[in-house]
Amino acid sequence: MEKWIGKKWLGAAACVLSITIMVGYAGAASNVAALGGAEAERVMKEEIMVKKEAKEKRMREKREIQEMKKAGWNITFLDNFEGELLDPTKWDHAPEWQRKDGYWSDEEAFLDGKGNLIIQVSERDGKYYSGAVTTSGIFEQAYGYYEMRAKIPKVEGFWTAFWLMTDGAHTVGNEGKDGTEIDIVETPFAYMDNDTVVHAMHWDGYEADHKSAAAYPVVPGIYEGFHTFALEWNKDEYIYYIDGNETWRSSAGGVSEVPAFVQITAEVGKWGGNIGNAVLPAQMVVDYVRVYESKENKQ
Repeated sequence: MEKWIGKKWLGAAACVLSITIMVGYAGAASNVAALGGAEAERVMKEEIMVKKEAKEKRMREKREIQEMKKAGWNITFLDNFEGELLDPTKWDHAPEWQRKDGYWSDEEAFLDGKGNLIIQVSERDGKYYSGAVTTSGIFEQAYGYYEMRAKIPKVEGFWTAFWLMTDGAHTVGNEGKDGTEIDIVETPFAYMDNDTVVHAMHWDGYEADHKSAAAYPVVPGIYEGFHTFALEWNKDEYIYYIDGNETWRSSAGGVSEVPAFVQITAEVGKWGGNIGNAVLPAQMVVDYVRVYESKENKQ
């Protein structure tokens, strides 16, 4: 009886898989019906590949989230950037204002339709524009594990960043406990061929009382391909990770005790070198962002 059920189930599964593949193929084919020859074949193959990669991404995501759950972490925020438009229930574009030597622009932060968020830097009419997205007013959390998988551009004149921010970071007094800017990763040295990134915290405002702490880990190949950048923020310290390996831990300023929102940005400025040497547009490609909450630090 068990063998018969197993065979019946396998047969049904094979049938469903066959139908799924046919539907996927038909869907791709319908989008290129107006094209002809080699171009139509290329577009169809690309669409099928995108569907395949999306399926593999979802399977990997499910496995990794389950592994984190076993380790005591529950997912509280997830975006793998599927679709054509930024999800307004998770993100907003950052305000379009001047930042350093450029301007944040809504046009420079978008989805590529292939499961990625694009944070772009461009030049228009002699001015430089960069993308920035934020969860401010949508999602905030104190403590947890914050992770981004992304491909960082190796281009001079700007830097990309994955960071946490709170209004309390502008407050002077009580050190960082009432709010700290937590820079999970910044990349001002991408063009220097030194495989160096930055982890940092800032507190007590940004004027005369400003304080900060930072680390500069060297990770071979960090500007080639995709890498994961993560932070564990607990009640005792901040622990930074790249590709699952610890790169720094600190409790400088006293650990922040207030919720923070997530930001992914690019900024033009001299810290990143001479933007005049950049080949633009340039892009950071973000595969996903996940935030977890520890059972021990559940809010």
